Amino acid sequence: MALIESWAALPRRSEAYLTERQWFDVKATYAPERLAEMAKDVAAFANALGGAIIVGATEGHVEPDYSAPLPAKYAEDRALDFDKAVRDYCRPSPAIHVRAIPSPGAPGKVVLVVNIEPAVDQPIAARHAEDKDAWRFPIRVGRDTEFLLPEQLPLYMNSKARRAKLLLLRALAAGGDIDLFCVPSGGSKHNVLQGRSRFKLDAVDVDRGGGVQLRDGTGELRHQSIVIPLDDVEAVWIQQDGSWAMRVSGRMETFDSFDGQQKGALIYTPPTTFVVSPLGAVVEELGKHVRDVARTLGSTLVVQNFERREPLEDEIRERAHRFWLMREERGFPGSATSDWVNARRALLAERRDG
Repeated sequence: MALIESWAALPRRSEAYLTERQWFDVKATYAPERLAEMAKDVAAFANALGGAIIVGATEGHVEPDYSAPLPAKYAEDRALDFDKAVRDYCRPSPAIHVRAIPSPGAPGKVVLVVNIEPAVDQPIAARHAEDKDAWRFPIRVGRDTEFLLPEQLPLYMNSKARRAKLLLLRALAAGGDIDLFCVPSGGSKHNVLQGRSRFKLDAVDVDRGGGVQLRDGTGELRHQSIVIPLDDVEAVWIQQDGSWAMRVSGRMETFDSFDGQQKGALIYTPPTTFVVSPLGAVVEELGKHVRDVARTLGSTLVVQNFERREPLEDEIRERAHRFWLMREERGFPGSATSDWVNARRALLAERRDG
């Protein structure tokens, strides 16, 4: 969000409509002794997307009312109070930019604007007004202030996820069209989406649960939607042609279920499911070095290589179907994807033991 530094930049009807929006708040004034309240309001914006607190305005019928600006000296004192509030009641101190904007219709009077930058690296805590040892984590939600729950704090302490969220919200505001890049298959028999795929960004931090909701934007995947964990977003950027792009650490696949009820279902596979692939490359490289050493020693070291035969797709499908029947009969949790993975793992183990 751009800084509010002039009278023309103050929010009007086109942005405000009938209510205060998420990125700004209007206050007629602040009492000098309410430093804790000032800190809470600043931290709430910093923990959300940034924003502005406009002092010397009220909420009008169709837009903010700037007809009762503040005396310049009073605004100067409140600006110092905001500095004290951020210094003494916020940890860590968020970045703010305080501007006293002269009123064109009231000489000697101003509207005080406190521009607040979003906190990227970690959430901002605000000290309680009465218990100086108690700290809370406020966040701006719509036109209200809420407080983060303990289980929500880890997401806000993840600077990579915070940066991704802020950039994705910018992409959402720009229309939501985004190019998705996924990790390649590495030998999977499924139909893996590789390279660039155009999706529509529908929501960021779905229900404040750390999910990014995407929808097929081309129609090739029947406009299916999928949710990806925000933690799996590796990078978000603007491409040379001005379009947005994101890269995730997992795989996007289309999957046909064994019971035939789902054809081309869109699924997301987290990276923890296929971490064995890099390990296989390391083992192969190690084996190459052992063979080189054996040749150097003049065959005094015998190296035996046992070929690892990948199970056939029909074998995996038949075994996965048996796993599915077992789950249905006994009421075990799982999915078609987990049945496939477990079937392949079991077949490989049988070949190794045999």
